[in-house]
Amino acid sequence: MNPPTAAEQDWVEATPTGATDLSTVEVTDTVAAIDRTKRIIAFAGTGGKTHTIAIAPTVAGFNQVKIGDMVVLEVTRAVAISVKPA
Repeated sequence: MNPPTAAEQDWVEATPTGATDLSTVEVTDTVAAIDRTKRIIAFAGTGGKTHTIAIAPTVAGFNQVKIGDMVVLEVTRAVAISVKPA
């Protein structure tokens, strides 16, 4: 698996969930900004850095989120591999 990206290294709290699934972490952060039209939420992060996440239309409760809310995100990294004959 690739090393964590700069964004993944900057999250404040991250603990692996599940006994063997080390690619999924729970992150708690504060909502810094919301673009309701584009369905994007920006999080405060650390050291003045922010993280932005696009929220899918299927996610319930998006309209209830407010700036300053503490939210818990489940962040999952995935790897896809395509093997072809030489």
